[in-house]
Amino acid sequence: MLAEAQAAIRSVQSYRVDGMLDPGFTVHLVIVRGGSMGTVTAKGVTWSTIAYRGQLWLRGRALWQKTLTQAKAAQLGDSWVLVDDLKAAFNYARTLPNLDETIPAIVFGRHPKLQNKGERVVAGQRVVRLEDDEDIYDVLAAGKPYPVSWLEKENPGPDGTPCGITLRAFDAPAVVTPPTSFKTLT
Repeated sequence: MLAEAQAAIRSVQSYRVDGMLDPGFTVHLVIVRGGSMGTVTAKGVTWSTIAYRGQLWLRGRALWQKTLTQAKAAQLGDSWVLVDDLKAAFNYARTLPNLDETIPAIVFGRHPKLQNKGERVVAGQRVVRLEDDEDIYDVLAAGKPYPVSWLEKENPGPDGTPCGITLRAFDAPAVVTPPTSFKTLT
């Protein structure tokens, strides 16, 4: 069933993802084919992000103040910044450009030990729960089997809350476009 959920998420034009992908790395993003946009938080710092066809732009004065020299941070300010340095943004510049591919491939990839734990209602939706020792997945029980949540049991975030995401707004109208004006961080 998880393979069907993975195929369903790959078939949509867009979806919304909210939650913690890695310990201490929280996302609020719209994902489209070839990109994403929204906000992310790591190490207590929140910034905006746009990923489009493998390129990444970030915007956030607090991010630059926390990760760059004072002079460089002042130069970038709160402008959109094209980022080529994969170590930027606490090393998340490596991950952010490809979430449209990695969320389906890794989060909803093959997990051979999952067991079907039956149907239940989660957030007003009838879902099938799939679970193993490490993960819990909820997949829509009726219609297209969209994945609606993932929870990683064994890898908590800094406050003890487990990593996990919710997905919604499948195929809702969404467009991701690069900023028209930006600075460059290499």
